[in-house]
Amino acid sequence: MTTLLFNRQPVYDRNLQVIGYEIVSEKPENEVPVPGGLSSVHRLLSELGGEDVNTLASEGRLFLDSMPHELADGEWILPPEKSVFQFQLPASETPDLSLINLQSLHERRPQIALTGLGGGSNSELMNMADVLKMDVAATDLSDLELTVDQMRRYNGKLLADKIESQKKYQVCHDLGFDYFQGFFYCEPVEVSRRAVPASQAVIMRLLAQIQDPNVDLRELEKIISQDAALCFRLLRYLNSAAIGLTQKIDSVSRAVNLLGLEPLKIWCSVILLSRIEGKPLELMKTSLTRGRMCQTLAEHGPAVNSSSSFMAGLLSLLPAYMDRPMEDIVGELPLTDEIANGLVTGEGQVGAVLGSAIDYERGEWKKLEQSAFEKPVLRASYLDAVNFTEESFKRLR
Repeated sequence: MTTLLFNRQPVYDRNLQVIGYEIVSEKPENEVPVPGGLSSVHRLLSELGGEDVNTLASEGRLFLDSMPHELADGEWILPPEKSVFQFQLPASETPDLSLINLQSLHERRPQIALTGLGGGSNSELMNMADVLKMDVAATDLSDLELTVDQMRRYNGKLLADKIESQKKYQVCHDLGFDYFQGFFYCEPVEVSRRAVPASQAVIMRLLAQIQDPNVDLRELEKIISQDAALCFRLLRYLNSAAIGLTQKIDSVSRAVNLLGLEPLKIWCSVILLSRIEGKPLELMKTSLTRGRMCQTLAEHGPAVNSSSSFMAGLLSLLPAYMDRPMEDIVGELPLTDEIANGLVTGEGQVGAVLGSAIDYERGEWKKLEQSAFEKPVLRASYLDAVNFTEESFKRLR
């Protein structure tokens, strides 16, 4: 059976808190649909263990694309309270079967999301939906305002999908959408050359000291020890189950001796990024997932440094953290050439690994056909990265 690639994409509320994740699955072009068969998403989740599925959901729900016959099936991978079944609004000439199936599902109370909306047709179906999902990527502002007004006659929450910029997100927020989806949170609010806020300047200074290729273990120990918050959070994290060390680490000196230079630089950088204020927590999760996936892919690649790959993935979202161009930020950090080139130009082995991780995260399945990594490696690396991130994130708070 063909390995299906997939990712999860966060769904935010109006306060940029994640309420759940949509599972986005590759759809094989040459696969012929079997009557009564499973959709690609349900087939995918049936291949994963229950533990992995629950990890993907994290503390929210999973939004799952579903076929009409699946909606009437009581055999669900997740309990109803963790599921949102996404259902394509059917053509107006064939609504009856869909209505029956949706009514059956509605009575058992998993949440229902409708996609493919427009103009307010199929009102019986739409009245039962908990979420009404709209593709806003190519919609003019005037049309978007009109459609929002029409959708407000129904009780379902309005979800703006495929938001790719902070500007479009703000427009949708101002229009009153309840939920938001897209990669806007990975983009800078405003790329400018304005003065760096004092809190960010402190973090950038510490990042620069930690990332200095010439820093040695003793210098790194001194840098960490001089920042009480960094020291406390580092020791707390290193003693958590997420790291799995068998010996208790009760001092920075012990951490330095046990972990070594490169792992310590990575975890100090993770903690520093988590201290940047005014950004959604999901940005930190995405950074950590990218870093871990890059590290794992590098271990399967030809002579690629796994620590450098982790750091490149972790730092690749600095423009979204700092609201500044990557070129400016990299110019202030004494990064190694392989990390700097990978971040700015995407060139070199580290850049190639980072590019594959980002393509996977964005669901660029076609581009991944040119990747140096086989599908099973890509999927396993991503799933490992999500599990790693979820476990690590509990300890970073």
